[in-house]
Amino acid sequence: MLEFYIPKQVLESYGVVDLKDPSLFNTVNIALDKPVTVRITPTLLTIYKTIRRKLYGKYLGVDIILTNKHLQESKVFEIRETSKDSSLKLTKMMIIDRILTTHMLLYFFKLLKDLDIKKEFLHIPIEDVKSLSQEEPLTNLFNFFKRKIKMFDIKHCLTTTITFADTVLGIISDYNFTVNAYFQYGLSKMILDEDLNILPELRIKVSDRFLSDLKGFTREYEKRLNDLMDEYRVQLESILEEVYTLETLVLKLLRKNGSFAFTPEIIDVIEIHGYSIQEALEVLRELERKRIVIRERERWILNE
Repeated sequence: MLEFYIPKQVLESYGVVDLKDPSLFNTVNIALDKPVTVRITPTLLTIYKTIRRKLYGKYLGVDIILTNKHLQESKVFEIRETSKDSSLKLTKMMIIDRILTTHMLLYFFKLLKDLDIKKEFLHIPIEDVKSLSQEEPLTNLFNFFKRKIKMFDIKHCLTTTITFADTVLGIISDYNFTVNAYFQYGLSKMILDEDLNILPELRIKVSDRFLSDLKGFTREYEKRLNDLMDEYRVQLESILEEVYTLETLVLKLLRKNGSFAFTPEIIDVIEIHGYSIQEALEVLRELERKRIVIRERERWILNE
């Protein structure tokens, strides 16, 4: 028997109001079941498909319990049945997808709590935006960090189509997260979840070395996300505190770092603010002509 997390709002979106009759959840709803293309590593994709295949033919409420008790919500419920009614037999992969991808919310909500995310990833405090001229750097900042949220490099991933409940996609979108990162992280945590114990329960054999590597990589990803959020907040504050010309931005970076060189980090900042390396070079040459900066090989320092 496996217990999967599901918020009541997801159940209710499928018309399941009476928990004693969950059969409505065991029907495909084209309006609510959304196929989404995601990217995942080959081995994790194989594990996911194996889990899905092993759940095929199981019974809701008997073999698979749906509950919200994992997060100790105020009104705990669970779908638990005593008999294997044919209306509760899982015979649609889309429904199995829905159960698995909804359960991943459990790990997503815990991640938000650990990162102290109360509103959303990449939040922009609209009350602090002073000018329309800040919109371009804010857009660049948002897109730059959203690309970095992914857990696995695209080069190491395959594409596949997975079904999500529309309500779950709405939650992911509300927090400015990406479906790819959600699925990659959620699947990794689900495989590693010792409380769920899904691999032994379904008799799926995966090497200890692989699981150890996945556990280490998942922890690194959580730390990377934490560092990303810290970096995002610093860059956001920099954009919001004043409206920059490229010259004021270059001078600020010079004063902050003691020198200016086109490192990957500096290039990121320049591009986030909507400028190019060539434009920054022209500003530095003009500052040289004004004797405000001095060039030393591949870097510039203030002429003080």
